[in-house]
Amino acid sequence: MKKFEQTTLSDGTLTARGPFQVDPGTEVKHLHFLVAQAGELVEGEAFVSGDEWSGRAPAGDLQPGPAHGQGLAIMLSSGSPPALETFTWLDPIDVSG
Repeated sequence: MKKFEQTTLSDGTLTARGPFQVDPGTEVKHLHFLVAQAGELVEGEAFVSGDEWSGRAPAGDLQPGPAHGQGLAIMLSSGSPPALETFTWLDPIDVSG
C-alpha cells in the first residue's frame, strides 16, 4: 500500500510520510510527493526505509487544514529483462501544524 499517512508543518518545513510496500526484488529509484492546497503547490523528494516512505520540503504558504497529496514512485524490478515501473497515488489529506 502506498498513501499519505501524516503531513505536518513545523518551522517552515512540510514533513510527509506513509506506508510503502514493494515486491521482493524491486528497488525504488525515485520517489517524489506533491501537496496542493488552495492554489499553493509544494513538492519534495522522499525516500523509502523499511515499509515506510518519508520526505521533507519547504512549506511555502501551506497552512494547517485540508489538502491533496500526490506521490510518484519510479521502481526498478529485477527480472529478465529488468523493467522500470511507475506508480502514482492521490489522497485527500489533513495538514497538521
